[in-house]
Amino acid sequence: MTRIHVGESAAAVAVGVAALAIAAYVGVKDLEAVPDVVRAVAATMLLVSVAGYAPARLLVGPELWPHFWVLVCLVGCVSAGLGLTALGFLGLPFEVSLPALLAAGALAAAAIRLRLGPARPGAEELAAAGGRRLTLAWPSYLAVVLVALLVTPIFVNGFATVQGNNPDAVLGVGTAELLQHTHPAAIDEDLPVDRMPLVWRSKYPIYYVLAGASSLSGLDPTQTFATLSAVLAALTAAAFMLVARYGLGATPRAAVLTMALVGFDRAVYYLALHPYHNQLWGTMALAPILLFGLRLLERPSRRDAVLLAGFLLLGLAAYPLMVLFPVLALAAAGAALHRSGRLRFRRPRLPRSRLGRTGWVAAALLAGPAALVVGLGVVEKSVSAAQLLLSGSSLSPWRGDLDDYPSPGSFIAVTGELGQVAALLVLGAALLGVRRLPAVPRAAFTAMIAGGLLFSVYFRFREFGEYFYFKLLAFLAPVVLLAAAVWLAAGAGRHRAGRLALAASVVLVALQLAGLRREIAVTGLQLDSETLELRDAADRLPQGASVRVDVLPDGRQLWVGYVLSDHPLSTLNPLVGTTYPHIERGRKADFIVADSRVPAYPWPDSAGPPLFDNGKFRLYRMSAAVPGPDRSSKRMIDQFSQAFE
Repeated sequence: MTRIHVGESAAAVAVGVAALAIAAYVGVKDLEAVPDVVRAVAATMLLVSVAGYAPARLLVGPELWPHFWVLVCLVGCVSAGLGLTALGFLGLPFEVSLPALLAAGALAAAAIRLRLGPARPGAEELAAAGGRRLTLAWPSYLAVVLVALLVTPIFVNGFATVQGNNPDAVLGVGTAELLQHTHPAAIDEDLPVDRMPLVWRSKYPIYYVLAGASSLSGLDPTQTFATLSAVLAALTAAAFMLVARYGLGATPRAAVLTMALVGFDRAVYYLALHPYHNQLWGTMALAPILLFGLRLLERPSRRDAVLLAGFLLLGLAAYPLMVLFPVLALAAAGAALHRSGRLRFRRPRLPRSRLGRTGWVAAALLAGPAALVVGLGVVEKSVSAAQLLLSGSSLSPWRGDLDDYPSPGSFIAVTGELGQVAALLVLGAALLGVRRLPAVPRAAFTAMIAGGLLFSVYFRFREFGEYFYFKLLAFLAPVVLLAAAVWLAAGAGRHRAGRLALAASVVLVALQLAGLRREIAVTGLQLDSETLELRDAADRLPQGASVRVDVLPDGRQLWVGYVLSDHPLSTLNPLVGTTYPHIERGRKADFIVADSRVPAYPWPDSAGPPLFDNGKFRLYRMSAAVPGPDRSSKRMIDQFSQAFE
């Protein structure tokens, strides 16, 4: 026992030293941004804990209580997102609905705690789960390290802001700000994102959580976004830990190893860093769907049915493509149960409640508007994707910002030929881990891994299939690593193979941390100090003055439009052919914002020297001789929404 504790202590020290080394390598010099990060973490945890305690206490079975607080946070993501969405569509202002949700959650938590008592596992159950060391200390430690590493670009630059490469973040933070100030279906041209983009109509729940965390922290959504993404990555890793322990019956150490491998995996940290926020939510929801789906098939219960339904709703709203994996898994698991003669179909019954049928009908009516809009968004997204896949038509509309096919080895942070070998070794370990599972989860994981690989190969050879290829492998990687962790942990428990399995685990985690170091080193800021300085400069312009945005049509133009949203805008070269709302096309305005990447002196249509120049942007007064009408507008042009107007 002492040797085990010494080994775990050494592992904890090694992970901590690696995190500090990464921080030093990428240039963290001070802790100026720490208070804002801590505020954002605290606000997020407060929101999901208060929203999640009551439903988790009612629905989580005693056998899961050793990890009860992980489940509270996961369930809180569902209840906070869906609850705020329902209240928003009922017309409650956000400044009313957020306190109402928190008050209702706190009162329900107090009442249920008084009536049912705490969800405290028995001594034997806690010991079987690994004690507080493996159920609380290690998961908390890994979560803190992971969150700190994933916001390291913020620490390097000294202020909380949006980091990474994916310009979807513009719509993400803008949507959260929209939900803070208006009805979810309203249009407000005074806001940076003036309406919910049509292609995101299913994603209200996840951006209501961002809006809530931002409001509770007192920070702007742009300051909260990266930290919330980091927290979601930690919750994703913890959720897969629960699948290993309670879905597959893995040992407590295998469960902790799963959390480490998934948390430090490139498929997860890349989604958080860059940020692919919608898919990160979908990945987080995948693990509880698998857990409660498998439990429901083998031991049907109303509690697990409700939990499965909640996470399935959240996952579909966030990222419908994710549902491919639980469909494959649960269909294969159901077939295995049917072959064994243990599958029994029963007519579902609503949980008993003092509300009675009238109460359930009232609840359904209250949630109806939100369910209709979100459900329609899910259906539209799923149908359009299915049509592309089944018809064989061009996938170019779904290409996104991806223009190559990443190597499978890159998902475990190893590139080139060595990466191919490493990917095959990890896949082999996963298949060996799957072989060790009982029949039902073995069928589920075999179907997911085989189906994910087959679909990935299919898209590898489809023109413009980069988007689906990356997304499928990003969902598949945590599943493969979970299965590999089961095999590695089992090997570490055997005398002869123990050292080899332990060494393989250490090498795999070390490779992932090295990859994370490289990724952090090249991850910059989207909303950087120069762009924020441009907003400050524009604030000194006359109220209502129009601005022509002469910025190349890429992510930088999107952020300029975001920070200048208080002014009517136009541009000669709008960002078109994407799902992003773009600036109105026009030539005439009062002022010009010039892109310093373009070497032009004097700037076309400008009058006199720049009023502002920070090396990235220049601000000019426009010449009065420029002909034509001023078409500048605060309204962003959403091509997809216009098609339905």
